[in-house]
Amino acid sequence: MNAAINLLHEKDKKDFDNYVNSRDFFNPHIMFITRPEIAEKWFIDLFGWLKKCENLFSFNELKGYETRLYGYLAERYLSFWFKKYTNYKEHPWIFIDN
Repeated sequence: MNAAINLLHEKDKKDFDNYVNSRDFFNPHIMFITRPEIAEKWFIDLFGWLKKCENLFSFNELKGYETRLYGYLAERYLSFWFKKYTNYKEHPWIFIDN
């Protein structure tokens, strides 16, 4: 995680490091509803960071559960990013298995 955090923009490194080391809950499944301009900013930050991570942690070298790395990073960054850069509102959700 520290190697990935070091690849973030300077504006987020310290805050994100603090966030992931002080929280025990993150928003799962990378789900959100927002205006297109907010989503675009989120995707630019996220995929710019994940591209740098891919250069460090080659996707082709990840095996088994390791391939979940990018989803793991994105889930944590989503929780952090929306809380830092937006006025957010969380709603509960439910999973129904038939």
